[in-house]
Amino acid sequence: PSAVFCADCLQGMTESPILIESPDAPFERAVAVGSYEGALRTAILKLKYNRQTWLAQPLGDLLAEAARQHLDIPDIIVPVPLYPLRSRERGFNQAELLARVVGRTLHRPVISGNLQRTRPTVAQSALGRSERADNVAGAFRLARPGELTGARILLVDDVHTTGVTVTECANVLLESGAVRTQVCVLASGK
Repeated sequence: PSAVFCADCLQGMTESPILIESPDAPFERAVAVGSYEGALRTAILKLKYNRQTWLAQPLGDLLAEAARQHLDIPDIIVPVPLYPLRSRERGFNQAELLARVVGRTLHRPVISGNLQRTRPTVAQSALGRSERADNVAGAFRLARPGELTGARILLVDDVHTTGVTVTECANVLLESGAVRTQVCVLASGK
């Protein structure tokens, strides 16, 4: 990442990884590279909305480093899925691009396509806290439930705000036989 981001931006992105506290969550631990502000926010927005997919590599490197420092190494890495129509419109799933970088760095397989978003949801950023939970309730399922039985899974996403998306995903994974879930995201906050 140091070859891509200036020293000030890189320091701003990485100076304070955030251990996300979620006592009632179905995942054991969650970490964010930093707060959803400044250079990190700008890079995420460019990746997602300006189709600057080359940013997935340096941002994924930051994610992998946060995971290595603060989480246990998983058996499998699973990106939070987009609804197929949104994925086609965007041309990619940013969480999957990031997960692939993390998988290569941690030498762990990435399984995408099994965890699926079964219905379109409104962008979480447009909703209040209570509306977010309703928005994603029942929106995820596994296409091949037996594939993840007994696995320790790392869920990867770009931004964590209220945590309802990763909570819903982790519940689906655990109900299907995964033994443990952890979460790694680029940014935490609104």
